[in-house]
Amino acid sequence: MIVELLAMAITIEIPEECPSSIFDHVSTGIPAVQTHGALEYLAPLTEEIESLHFEGEVPENSWEFFLWKERSAENSRVACLFRLVAQEQYLRLWARAAQTPNTEASASQSQLIAAGHILSSIDQRNRDWLASEFGQNGWFTISEYGEDADIAAFLIVQHADRDVQFQRDMLEHLEPLAQSGDTNSGGYAMLIDRVAVNTGELQVYGSQGYCSGPSVWQARPYEGTLDEMNQRRRSVGLSDHQDYVAHISRNCSSREN
Repeated sequence: MIVELLAMAITIEIPEECPSSIFDHVSTGIPAVQTHGALEYLAPLTEEIESLHFEGEVPENSWEFFLWKERSAENSRVACLFRLVAQEQYLRLWARAAQTPNTEASASQSQLIAAGHILSSIDQRNRDWLASEFGQNGWFTISEYGEDADIAAFLIVQHADRDVQFQRDMLEHLEPLAQSGDTNSGGYAMLIDRVAVNTGELQVYGSQGYCSGPSVWQARPYEGTLDEMNQRRRSVGLSDHQDYVAHISRNCSSREN
């Protein structure tokens, strides 16, 4: 009965030719979610994602921006990309706000577990879609699809942490595009760091880290000195690490994560 209900409830409404459901991925972890008392939150959170829309002209956050871009997409492939990324960005921002105590958006641990499970499922769905699209049509290059499509595709690869080999393969394919300017060199650099962290190696650009306390973000180990790293960051158009840390620390709530 539980699986049947979820099959009906966990359906993401997105443009034609886009993957229409994350149920196959969500259902694989239902026992664990049920154990933590989070099962009841799966359908309501998914309904929020199903109803995502943005009709304004000035987006205020990342998920609104990608829905805004979807409206003006030149073809269904790009529209699908923007819709899929808007969904994962929405849930990531929701989870970040929900982990901030004493706010209207705060949530229980069970709700956060449900959100984490749905987000992992969406990330896997997005990875599968992008892998298929890349195999058939190649990357969303800046010259053909624009900078925003390139960034959206990068976000899917960045969040495919459960498939490090996929991230490695994309690094190999994106290297010549980064050199030619057909993919963002800063995003490519951050993906280098992502793969390094996921494989137990030292970062090159210091872009990956974690919240160690309220408004405190800590970079994971990186190669060389801070000055050497800043030189590398500048070479790919990234800000100095001190400025990057100050900016990203604002996203750290009072809970460690």
